[in-house]
Amino acid sequence: MTTSEREIGKLEAGLEALNRTVREGFTDAKEDRREIKREVAAIDERLARIEAKENERRGAWAVLVAVASICSGLVAWAVNTLFK
Repeated sequence: MTTSEREIGKLEAGLEALNRTVREGFTDAKEDRREIKREVAAIDERLARIEAKENERRGAWAVLVAVASICSGLVAWAVNTLFK
């Protein structure tokens, strides 16, 4: 075996090792992307629940303000009617 054949053999071995490393890197990157997508989906679900609770709170606050307004109107009417 000549020196150039050995050098070519070394280059081929190096290229094969590089090829394996690149394939493993792509496999790891794909798995990382999948994990990120799962985490983002979990965050989206949590945010949707928080937004739903906030909407419920706003609705409850609006009802409370309406009831308080009606009550204060009734009290004002009663005071004006009873103490004239």
